Amino acid sequence: MMENGLIGEENRGLSVGELFRIFWRNLWKIILITLIGVIAGVTYSSRFVTPKYTATGYLTYKNTINSEIANTLNSTFSSSIVAERVVENLEITFANGKAITTQDIISGISSNAVANSSRTYAVSFSSSDPSIVVKVINESIDTYIDFLSNNDSFSAIAPNVSIYQKASSYAYTGTSKKIIVLAFSLAFFVISTFVFAYIDIDKGVIRGKSDVFDFGFREIFLLNSDKKKKSLKEIFSLQTLKDLFRPKTNGPYQADSILDLQNFIDGSVLNKQVRTILLSQIKPNYLGVHLASDLAKVYALNGKKTLIIDTANEVKNHSSDIVSLAEGSAKEIASENGVAYISMPDSPYLIDSLKSQKVDSYIIKLISEFDYIIINTNNVVNDSIPLLLGKYADAIVLPVVAGVDNKKQFTESFNRLATIKENALPITVLVK
Repeated sequence: MMENGLIGEENRGLSVGELFRIFWRNLWKIILITLIGVIAGVTYSSRFVTPKYTATGYLTYKNTINSEIANTLNSTFSSSIVAERVVENLEITFANGKAITTQDIISGISSNAVANSSRTYAVSFSSSDPSIVVKVINESIDTYIDFLSNNDSFSAIAPNVSIYQKASSYAYTGTSKKIIVLAFSLAFFVISTFVFAYIDIDKGVIRGKSDVFDFGFREIFLLNSDKKKKSLKEIFSLQTLKDLFRPKTNGPYQADSILDLQNFIDGSVLNKQVRTILLSQIKPNYLGVHLASDLAKVYALNGKKTLIIDTANEVKNHSSDIVSLAEGSAKEIASENGVAYISMPDSPYLIDSLKSQKVDSYIIKLISEFDYIIINTNNVVNDSIPLLLGKYADAIVLPVVAGVDNKKQFTESFNRLATIKENALPITVLVK
C-alpha cells in the first residue's frame, strides 16, 4: 500500500497467490521432510506396532435356550476351564518357540452375538502369530462343545448348542501399517509446510517481482546478472570469515540489461533529464560497487563524461581531507575505463563535510562539468549520507537483491528515500 509516497506492510494480508508462492519456494524442502516422515512411519510400524491376526468361527444356540442362558454359556466359552483344556489338547507353541499359556488363550478369545441374530455368536481368537489363530479357535470350539456335553450342569442343554461354522482362515485385524505410514507422512507434510511457511513469512525475503508488486508497485525493473561458471580454484579459494558470511552479488551484469536499466531510469522521471543518480542500498557494501560501475560504463561507452562518487567504502579520514578534496588541492580525480572516480569514504567526518558550503559548491560544480554522475552510497536505514546527497539527485535508485533483502528492510529503506525530495520516489530495481 502506498500513501503519500510511502509504503507499509504491517497490515498487509497474505493472498492465496502469495501463499502458493511460499509453498512453491519451499517445495523441495517439504518433499524431503515428507519422505523422512514416510521412513519414520515405516520404521515405527515395523518396530513398535504389534501385528494382530484373527480367526473367527460361529456357534448357534437353539430357540429353546433363552438369551440369559445363552450369555452364561457364552461366558463359559472364554473361561479358564476351556482355555486350560485347549492348551493341553493342542500342545503347540508360538512361531518363536514360546509355549502357549492359558492366559494367552483367555486374553485372545472373544465372543459376541452376531448383530442380526441373538442366537448366533461369533467366537474369535486374536494373536500376533498368524500360524496358531485358526488352530486355537477351532480347538476352542470343539473343547467348548465337549465340555458342555460332559458336564452335568450343562448336559441337558448341550444338544441345543451346535457348531455353525469353524474358522478356515485368518485376517489381519491390527492397526494398518499403510494408515500409520500415511499418518506419519501427512503429519510431516503439514508440519513442515507450516514451519517453512512461518519461517518464510517471518523472514519476509523478496524473491521476485510478485513480492514487490504486493506493495502496490507495477513498474519494477528486473536486472539480470551475467552468470559465468566459476573455476574450481575460485570455488575452493580460501576466504576470510567476513567474506564467508557476507551476502553475495552476481555482478557484473549483462550489458543489455544495464542499457535497459538506463532507459528505464530515464523513462521513470517525467519531464526531466536524468543526469545525477543516487544509488542507495538496503544492505551495505555488497551491491553498489558492481551496479554503479556497470551503469557508469554504459554512459561512458556512449561518449558521455561520467563520474562515480563513492561513499560506500570504509576508510578512516578526517574532515579536512574532504574539504581539501573539494578544493582540488589533495589529488586529481582518478579515471578508469573512461569513468572518473571520487572516493568519499564513509565516516562520521563525511557527514559534517557534506553540510559544509565548500563541499556543497564542489558537488554542484561537478554536476555542471559531467554529463552523468552516479553517487553510490551505503544502506539508507542506518546511514544519513544517502539523505544528505539525495538533494543533488535527479533519480533515486534502490536495488533489491532477490533472495537476500527482506520486505521489512525494503519498506524502511524506501520510506526514508521517499522523504528526500517531493515527488521523487525511488526507482526500485530487482536484482536477480
